[in-house]
Amino acid sequence: MNFYFKKQMMDLLKDPTQKWLLIILVAVLFIFGVGQLTNSQSTTPTIQAETESADTHIPHGFVLVPIELQNADALNGIMNGHGVVDLYSQPMPGQKRGDRVGRRLRIIQAPLNPRQYAVLVPEQEAQIVVGAMGPLIAVIQNKDLRQSGEIANHKKINRVQYYGDSK
Repeated sequence: MNFYFKKQMMDLLKDPTQKWLLIILVAVLFIFGVGQLTNSQSTTPTIQAETESADTHIPHGFVLVPIELQNADALNGIMNGHGVVDLYSQPMPGQKRGDRVGRRLRIIQAPLNPRQYAVLVPEQEAQIVVGAMGPLIAVIQNKDLRQSGEIANHKKINRVQYYGDSK
């Protein structure tokens, strides 16, 4: 059997066209083999860095409070993962509108569950958001305005300023 193989190889090498085809075939097989070897080495498991979570980006003195939103579906279609919102509680029976819980709060959307949201609030004011009744309503604000978030825990004082001649 071995003698038959040698005879066939010698017959192939006599014809110049078949010699070139054999050289090209060996070269392609060599390149394919080297490519497979290199590819298998690069796909070996490596130690991956620990996946970042939301708590790695919380500033000092702030907490991330998960909230339930009545208009979560609407926000899901409008926001792209994060933004700035005003939060309102549900109106109590006999009221036309709910009370404002927070103003210009940073909100993030959970990456694994797009219907879940959380707001970034100062640590000492987190109980105000947690204590709000029922699902909250979020109103999207312009996030380019650089103002810090405020929790609405006090009455707003309206001040009237007069300009012009004073008599």
